[in-house]
Amino acid sequence: MSNIKWLKSEIEKWLRDGVVEKSTADIILSRYQTTSSRLSISFCVVSVIAALLIGLSVIAFFAANWSFFSREIKLFVSIVPVILCSLAQVVAKKKSLNSVSLWEGLGILTFISAIAGVCLVEQTYHIGGRVSCFILFIALLTYPIQWTTRSVVAMVMWLQFPLIWAFVMIKEYQMVIPRQTIAILALIFSAASLPSYILFLRSSKPRFLYLLGQTLFGFSYSLGSSLIIARCFFLEEGVVLLLWFVSILLLAAAKLWKLDVWTEIAIIVATCTSLCTPFMDTGLYIIAVVIAIMVTVWGIIRLRNFKMNLGLILLFWLILFKFFSSRAEFTTKALLLFLSGVLLLVLNVFLARKKKRIASNEN
Repeated sequence: MSNIKWLKSEIEKWLRDGVVEKSTADIILSRYQTTSSRLSISFCVVSVIAALLIGLSVIAFFAANWSFFSREIKLFVSIVPVILCSLAQVVAKKKSLNSVSLWEGLGILTFISAIAGVCLVEQTYHIGGRVSCFILFIALLTYPIQWTTRSVVAMVMWLQFPLIWAFVMIKEYQMVIPRQTIAILALIFSAASLPSYILFLRSSKPRFLYLLGQTLFGFSYSLGSSLIIARCFFLEEGVVLLLWFVSILLLAAAKLWKLDVWTEIAIIVATCTSLCTPFMDTGLYIIAVVIAIMVTVWGIIRLRNFKMNLGLILLFWLILFKFFSSRAEFTTKALLLFLSGVLLLVLNVFLARKKKRIASNEN
């Protein structure tokens, strides 16, 4: 008998004997059902990859043979994938199919099909017009997809439209519309994604997808908003400081509202931003080194491998980049690279043993 089956049989006995209540039993089972969660993770990842591959392969196939089709066939080919994906959603809803893998795959396929369909129709009939208007039209057309499918990937993909739209607007209307106005409009455009994010938070998702969705959305929203502000207010050199400031705001919000995921998002935003500092001013580079050390120490103190490794990787990148750009001998560079790998391994072993020691002491 497997461990989970044994646990279920024991919990059934506890329920009959009145040892635990039904709600407590459900909590215990949800904590130890690791097998099903692993299957859910693997199926979800596979469905996302499969949907991307299928969507891209269909686009590539028709793109290679596009010149051989008549206009009517081109229109048919452009619309049919969207119709099929929409019908699949209706069937899944009617049959009450709640598989995360299914809806993630449908969300990605519908999103790609809608964008490809609009682009193909525009290319076939040469509609023309402003690129910014075209992007806005696609964004409005694909907006309901993140609501109907509640797909994490579709939600994050849609969030790229405001950033692209802002950059195109600056190029098309920089002599007509002030950049500050474009920035405000683009930020409002980005805020339109928040209702779908709130809906996602209220939906019942597996824990891994719940955390992944918050992390990807938070990172994309923070990065996109910062780039919009930096581009519109001529802060290209100050975008790093802006992103670090956003990280501080996320940390403050995480502490205020006790949102652990936002802490992870803040750290990811800060570390990813710091990766580009070797190409910038020395002051920014020093701040990035301090951030790397703080994240590493924080991970060691809190026994979090993710934070520690993220900080170490950033620290190694910052130091090694400068060192390899120097005129030091290649043998010395190889030795430093070797020592960095050893240090990374030693710290991970140390953290694993410390976790094991604490767990044994608690038992």
